[in-house]
Amino acid sequence: MKKNNLFHILSALLDATILFGSYLLATFFRFDFMYGEHPALEIVWSREYLFAAFLYTVFTLIAFWMNKLYESEYYKKLYQKIARIMIINAMMVAITTAFLYFTRIADFSRLALLIFYGISTLTISVKYTMMRGF
Repeated sequence: MKKNNLFHILSALLDATILFGSYLLATFFRFDFMYGEHPALEIVWSREYLFAAFLYTVFTLIAFWMNKLYESEYYKKLYQKIARIMIINAMMVAITTAFLYFTRIADFSRLALLIFYGISTLTISVKYTMMRGF
């Protein structure tokens, strides 16, 4: 049982790394790769934006935990788990977008959020596909 709990904690930490890394990669694609003449990464990698990405990561991990993604026995079929990941991630992006719009903490690019959704959903789904046997 203790080994299983450690595995779930490591899985959550890997998800956190993937989510935060997906933010960095999405903003790099959006602001440096697509418009490389004058990169605006100093804006989207500032303290406010990184804090918003950190909060997104924490709340998404809580949503994953509440939906029992870290319980290997709960989802018998892989497609059920991947569908749940897609739904949770879409809901969290929508909630974050609405929250940031109303509070004006940070003005995220909608294209960067779309790229982020694609990267994070794909990489977390691939992670769960690769870890299926564990």
